[in-house]
Amino acid sequence: MADGGEEVEELVIQALAGYVDQLDADVKLVNFSIDGDVISTSSDAADDSAQAPLYCLIEMIPEHYRSGRVVSRADLVECVDLVTYRTQPGSRAMFKYQFHHNQALRNWHELNCWMRLSGHPNIVPFDRVVTDHEDVPDHGTFEVVVGFTSVFVPGLTVQDNPSRIFKLKHLEQLIKVVDDLNLEFGIVHQDIAPRNLLIDPVTDTLQIFDFSCAGKLGWEGATKDQWLFNNSGSFKLDLIGVVATVYEIITRDTQLAAQVLMGAEITTIEEKEWVKHPDVNLEEDVSHYRQTLRNWLERRSQPENLITHYTQATSQLEWPQSWRPEVPWLDRDGNSLGEYSPCSSVPRAALRALGLKFVEWERPAHNKIPDGFRVLGNGALAAQTDLE
Repeated sequence: MADGGEEVEELVIQALAGYVDQLDADVKLVNFSIDGDVISTSSDAADDSAQAPLYCLIEMIPEHYRSGRVVSRADLVECVDLVTYRTQPGSRAMFKYQFHHNQALRNWHELNCWMRLSGHPNIVPFDRVVTDHEDVPDHGTFEVVVGFTSVFVPGLTVQDNPSRIFKLKHLEQLIKVVDDLNLEFGIVHQDIAPRNLLIDPVTDTLQIFDFSCAGKLGWEGATKDQWLFNNSGSFKLDLIGVVATVYEIITRDTQLAAQVLMGAEITTIEEKEWVKHPDVNLEEDVSHYRQTLRNWLERRSQPENLITHYTQATSQLEWPQSWRPEVPWLDRDGNSLGEYSPCSSVPRAALRALGLKFVEWERPAHNKIPDGFRVLGNGALAAQTDLE
């Protein structure tokens, strides 16, 4: 398809969305016209241009985090990212994974961060490490970490359930968890927003989740992993995130909240009158929420709270960078090109040509799943009767 920038890319996505259920499971390439019409498809393995991530070894997770908390991808019963553990009918958890090799690196760092924070009352609990097996050229077969699950909290996010009462204690809990992340653990969330907040309907406790954009305070990032999990040495994004989030919850003015998060001065919100949206339910007058925020920002500006590096935190978090084994450069036919280098991915076509196993994420089209069958986390089908 001709290169026309973002508009062409959006056209391709729309065209593929309308056609994807008609594709065979083994299709590797789809050619579109400039108008978004399908010209041809290919199931030739050589046309698979994707990279297979070399996921990190399960042994890289400390034993005390693994004990009783590892589940095979084949033991997850899927419904998009909401899953059931096959051995626990009726259970529910959220499965987070990445199949693009660059994003798989990010998933590794998010997993390690979230896992070490689990147990905090205002953080959605980490649940299981999810594994599978893959072959690594010249190294052998390994059990690898392909993702993780977190506990499913019913009731929708704060963004998706705006009619729920936002209590003053919920704001205080948000402040508490941000203080702990920043000052105790040296972690900056960097994506605080209503979409990343839940309120547990059983305990009436606010909980934060999604650490995919997080960073260690003042850390240059994982040097082997494209400097992921980096931070410039400032908590500013989290402070702004809390203020913008509470402003958005109260006023439902998403536009101004977004502008501040994108770089506009926080005074744009602080100096503005906060008019409660008529459909918003608060426990106290708006002034109480604003005063709580002012007091917090004042406290966070005190010298003892102005650390600039995660190593200054009281309980700093550390974890290993990703595994990058020395593997041969391979062409699509699996032929060695004579050089070796540390890699985080290998061409899928090369692995297929060599008969090596890699982690596949293809799923059958919904309209091709037989009645009475469910899709497992590894893409295989299982009869519902076998899962009961």
